[in-house]
Formats: sequence, C-alpha cells, structure tokens
Amino acid sequence: MLKCDPILEVFGNAKTIKNDNSSRFGKLITLRLNGESMRIYHSSIKNYFLEKSRIISQSPGERNFHIFYQFITFISEEQRTQFRLKSNTGHPYRADDFQYLTQKDKQTLPNDRGMWETLIQAFNSLNFSKEIINEIWSIVAAILLLGNLVFDSSSQSES
Repeated sequence: MLKCDPILEVFGNAKTIKNDNSSRFGKLITLRLNGESMRIYHSSIKNYFLEKSRIISQSPGERNFHIFYQFITFISEEQRTQFRLKSNTGHPYRADDFQYLTQKDKQTLPNDRGMWETLIQAFNSLNFSKEIINEIWSIVAAILLLGNLVFDSSSQSES
C-alpha cells in the first residue's frame, strides 16, 4: 500500500503558493483486515477528485503536476525519440518548450530527481511491466504535446 504513494504523489501533487508538494487530489483507501490477526489482507485506493484544471492553467507562483517536469527532465534519449519529444532539428525538448509548463515562473524543485527515482523504484517494486510504464509515459507525452497544438480558425471555409 505504501509503495503506491510515490506514484500517487507525482501524478497528483503540484507546487502551490503555500506548499511545494501540495496534494491536488483526494483518495479513499479501503482496508480489509483479517478478523483474527487484524492484519491487512486487502486494500484499494480510489481517487475521487483530481484537480484536472491545473493541467492547462496554474495560478501565479504555482506549477503543474510534478510528473510533467520530472518526465521531460529525466527520461532517456531513447525515450525522447520514442515519444517524439525532440524538435525537428533533433534537440531534446525541455519543460519550457511546453505551453502547459511555461505559464508560471518556477519549473523545478530541489527534490524533483529524488521524487523521480522514488517513482521508478515504486513502479519496479509493484511489478509494473515495461509495457505498462511505456503506456503511462506515452499518455504523459501526449498531454504535453497536445498542449502545444494551435488551431487556426482562419483557414476554415464558411458554408
């Protein structure tokens, strides 16, 4: 159960004005205990709230969810290619290349690397397969790339 916390934190926490690691989600943890030994034999976590509006906009002095900054900073060159996170000239994208991450001042936190390493350890200790992890990364990359889309309404023809 505790091994899930690093995953929940990087995907659900963000820097706010009051706190560098503020939870932007709610969770309900259900525990089932063995009646005789009072040991936990089952647990489940249900997110019942996620501040999704934070993805596209943050208040002054705040930043988006931790995962976006950590992902774009710490993924490998191979992953950058795989998830199309390089410019047309081959330069790796950085956080300030993404609209969703450049709206506010502070983009990094002193403990980003530590949180990233703990996240990877959590994935491994919970036996996430490489395929599942890659699916997660592809979703994170897609969100970042979608934030950079610009729609040109001038090219639409009128009926």
